[in-house]
Amino acid sequence: AWTHADFAQLFNQAILHDGCLFAFNERKRNAGEFVCVDAATGTTRWTSDAVGIGVFVLSDGHWLFLTRQGEVILALAGEEQPV
Repeated sequence: AWTHADFAQLFNQAILHDGCLFAFNERKRNAGEFVCVDAATGTTRWTSDAVGIGVFVLSDGHWLFLTRQGEVILALAGEEQPV
């Protein structure tokens, strides 16, 4: 087990994919920080502000984001940051 002092969940739950947990960091809610955390170690692999905060799902190897501004964004899921 591990803890991560800079990572918090509130409304969105993290999604486990390819050994990583992906989620928006609720501690930085206004910044829209999407985070990839190694599920085994709790180490942050990357953070991204490329997608505005909102909700997201994983489907067929892709992230589907719906931002608070109403944007729909499709991005390839994986260990790399969404662009």
